[in-house]
Amino acid sequence: MYGAREAHNLTGRVQLPTPQQQNSLASRVFLWLNNCMWYVYILLCSGNSLYTGASPDPQQRFETHKAGKGSKYTRSHKPVKIIYQEQLATKSEALKRENEIKSWPRQKKIKTLNLQTKL
Repeated sequence: MYGAREAHNLTGRVQLPTPQQQNSLASRVFLWLNNCMWYVYILLCSGNSLYTGASPDPQQRFETHKAGKGSKYTRSHKPVKIIYQEQLATKSEALKRENEIKSWPRQKKIKTLNLQTKL
């Protein structure tokens, strides 16, 4: 049986569960996460800082961040609002885009994505 973390074979390609394994909760979650729309989002946080993430449900993820359970960064820089969302077809595309945006300096994010950073 494959858990979400063991779903990749040694070549890095996704290895889908067998029909017998598809009944397990981990397999159903794996299939759902890899077959739904994903979003890259940017949060405006306290101190006017920005946090970039990816999720299939950005609003729910924002609530998790606000509750102090989302990420280490947002525990100390409280999220105020979602200021950007971009829909992507797959988790892989979303994670690549998230990494691309995270590599940009703050001013490039603001200018390129037309972000409103006023608290």
